[in-house]
Amino acid sequence: MRRFPDRFATAFLVLVFFAATLSAADTGSLTGRVFLGEEKLTIPGVTVSLVGTPMRTATDRNGAFEFRGLAEGTYDIEASCIGYKKERHLGARVSGAGPTEVTLSLTASVFRLNEVVVTGSLQKHLLKDTPVITEVISQEDIASVGSSDLADVMRVQTGIELGTSIGQTQSVRLHGLNKNQVLVLVDGERITGRVDDAVDIGQIAVNMIEKIEVVKGPLSSIYGSEALGGVINIITKSPQHAPALHAGATYGTYGRRDFELSAARTFDGVFGGDRGLTLFANAGWNTFGGVDYNTRDAFSEMPEYDRRNLNLKISAPVTEKFSLSLKADLYKDESRWLAGGDGYINYIDRGSNEKTSATASANYIFSPSLDANVSAFYSANTHGSTEETNFGYTVRSGDTDEEIQTYRAVVTTTPYGSSVLSLGLESTIEAVTSNRLSDGARRFVNNIAFAEDEWTFSAVTVVVGGRYSDNSVYGTFFAPRVSLRWRISDNATLRSSYGRGFRAPSSNELFIDYDNAGVGYIVKGAPSLRPETSDGFNAGIDYSREDLVWFRANVYYNDVVNLINYFQVSAVGARPVVYSYHNVSSAVTKGVDVDVDLRPWNKTTISLGYNYSAAKDGNGLDLPFRSPHTLNARLAYEITEWDLNATVRGRWYDRKVVVDEQITVSEVGKGNRFYADAYAVMDLVLTKRFFRDLTLTCGINNLTDWISYPYGQTKEREFFAGLSYTLQ
Repeated sequence: MRRFPDRFATAFLVLVFFAATLSAADTGSLTGRVFLGEEKLTIPGVTVSLVGTPMRTATDRNGAFEFRGLAEGTYDIEASCIGYKKERHLGARVSGAGPTEVTLSLTASVFRLNEVVVTGSLQKHLLKDTPVITEVISQEDIASVGSSDLADVMRVQTGIELGTSIGQTQSVRLHGLNKNQVLVLVDGERITGRVDDAVDIGQIAVNMIEKIEVVKGPLSSIYGSEALGGVINIITKSPQHAPALHAGATYGTYGRRDFELSAARTFDGVFGGDRGLTLFANAGWNTFGGVDYNTRDAFSEMPEYDRRNLNLKISAPVTEKFSLSLKADLYKDESRWLAGGDGYINYIDRGSNEKTSATASANYIFSPSLDANVSAFYSANTHGSTEETNFGYTVRSGDTDEEIQTYRAVVTTTPYGSSVLSLGLESTIEAVTSNRLSDGARRFVNNIAFAEDEWTFSAVTVVVGGRYSDNSVYGTFFAPRVSLRWRISDNATLRSSYGRGFRAPSSNELFIDYDNAGVGYIVKGAPSLRPETSDGFNAGIDYSREDLVWFRANVYYNDVVNLINYFQVSAVGARPVVYSYHNVSSAVTKGVDVDVDLRPWNKTTISLGYNYSAAKDGNGLDLPFRSPHTLNARLAYEITEWDLNATVRGRWYDRKVVVDEQITVSEVGKGNRFYADAYAVMDLVLTKRFFRDLTLTCGINNLTDWISYPYGQTKEREFFAGLSYTLQ
């Protein structure tokens, strides 16, 4: 009786073994790897499926995949990944003799979703995988604009509006927020060169730019003050990707002259083995003759300028685990424009900048799950400003010396399989010396601790971060942020985020003491100002289908408290007039950005963009200098047999409210408001390549000759042509 179960069990096991043996004889496995782009990237999450079956899997971190238990036969395999064209391997034969191995290589989509971005979080991501809504202006995009002025490059991006500040400088607005609520970085670092409390983007040389990353929405959790509306990160050319030699010259109307020269060289074996030292040097010189629509009004619509830059980068992989990078930049400019007059006495304004910057960073990899980076950054700028009459009499003159030092240490670790944790400490020292400040000089010290944890669960990525700041002038502030990325399907991704932003009052707003009573006014700082704070929300979806379409939509909402504005504080009619700064109630900005890229034919790309922005102050009135509706469009056509590319680009801006900002506090919400008309601009750029290394570029900016000033800052019709040589 006891033996029956034992015999039954034995027979059952024999049957199972026999069945498994028969099954194994008729099945096999299929393994392989998927490589992405020319760089042969291998990443996890690439979808691999067997065509005509419900079977699918995903690659691991090494790009590997495997199907087991397949019946003998022939299979077609398809690999797909957002940002790359689908690839099929046909007729893979599976048998029981052993695993069948295949390799698939996916080529990048023309929409460049495989760009590596670094601005939106503390981790590098492919553009398609970043948890934060990020936009990239590539080097190809910059070249297609055909301008050496960064403002022209930026204004073609959906949701970005350019403005002109004191001294004819150029500034940026995002999400309907003020120019001083948008942080402009170069290679992730704050830079000097502020005029009227905003970085003058005219001081950033286009010839040194590799790409521009734009992240809209509060990023104070990573970058601190000023990042309420977002961050524009100018990423300069890297030694590893730069050509061996590049030289170019462009000539155009309005006295435009652009010259650039760069070279890169790798010295192999400097640190042993295949580890070499790479040097990159870049130089540029740009001149512009200015714009004066009406020679009888003694006022120049745009200044004439002379800008020069010199840049040096060194990349040094000392060991397999330890690497160094060094960077030094020199910049100098001079500008001149007519600032008004009565025909007999005219005023001539001059501005100048001399800037030096240097960065040193070191990275050490302790293990595959732990690395550390330390960096030191220094930037100093002297801004000169003078006004004189046509008879040589100096009305005013002064210099402002600005200095920034930043020291940072960041440790990145993977404490769990699905988590990437970054911890950092930072100290920033800012100093300003000017005859316009009380006591002549001011110094700020900002000590910071920040953290960010990124969790990935299958198709969902969650990022939680925060930044604690202790400033020597305005005290402490904590800025949290949470972001979510959900990969809905192989083609669609949803992103959303919330962030708390802040902007510390600037040295001008706090301590300016400028007496210009000779021409009728005085400006006083307000040491009791409170920081501006904001709560910002945004959500977006993007959909891509190989090289056919790439659609993005992003909605946003920002609630700003303690908004700082500039007002007249003296009594109406009093002379001289006294101006100062005050915290005033709140402001709300909301809107949507929509972009779509289409490739209806193999050689044609159509890009369309639309922005709607509603920005109102605490009284329910529209904030000035914001176009509620903007449209942009681009048509690019490539004739490969001729090596010719043609780009037509157009922009339309709705009419907008503009005001006299120099009003009294009691007049807020009353009068002094009028509208600037809507306007449109269209450009044409042609690029022709000769002998692979030589490129001719020519174009016409503002084809329709539509002038909008002072709120559009457009030139009249402009012609230009340039020739460049590139040796890879």
